[in-house]
Amino acid sequence: MKKILPLALLFTLFLSCKQSNENSVPGTEKTTQQNAQVDLTEAKRVLPESLPEAWNSIADIEGGWTSLERDHQGYVVYKPCNGITPKIKIQDQKLIIYWKLEGMNTFIIERAKIISDKEVKLYAHDHDNENTTAVFTIEIADAQRNLVLWEYTINWPLYQGDVTTYKWITTRKEYEDKFRFVDHACPNGLIKELDFLPLEF
Repeated sequence: MKKILPLALLFTLFLSCKQSNENSVPGTEKTTQQNAQVDLTEAKRVLPESLPEAWNSIADIEGGWTSLERDHQGYVVYKPCNGITPKIKIQDQKLIIYWKLEGMNTFIIERAKIISDKEVKLYAHDHDNENTTAVFTIEIADAQRNLVLWEYTINWPLYQGDVTTYKWITTRKEYEDKFRFVDHACPNGLIKELDFLPLEF
């Protein structure tokens, strides 16, 4: 009996496992994977069709912003012959400016303040030089047309205390497709850039 009991127990366990496998529902593992994919998709940030009429929080200005130019038909995303389309990106308490020709500058955001429903201010200093300071004003210019006005002043102490003010009309990177794209290609050498109208804001 001492030898038969372990064998009987082993056989019972084998039948139990077999029945458990037979009773399992085919495709359960696949369904679980599909549910995980759905959850991941739902977790992604979904932007509305247009900008909000008001800034609800500082988080509303995070992400990428693309500079626009204006012609007689409206605003366009312009790819210049020489350089890149200027952009701004806000992420992880950093604000990065991608200039047309001068590379990029990274600023550390020190504080942010909501001035009104349509206006936010950011106070920052350069990542590599704390003496280079900047104040950014981000204003909803036209929510229906997805236009945001950036006005910012940068104090460049390395350039004999030069203070420069910039003014860009931008749209969210995700809304670029809502605007015409103008590629001023120049494969055979540099040519004059296109002329555009002044900003209307």
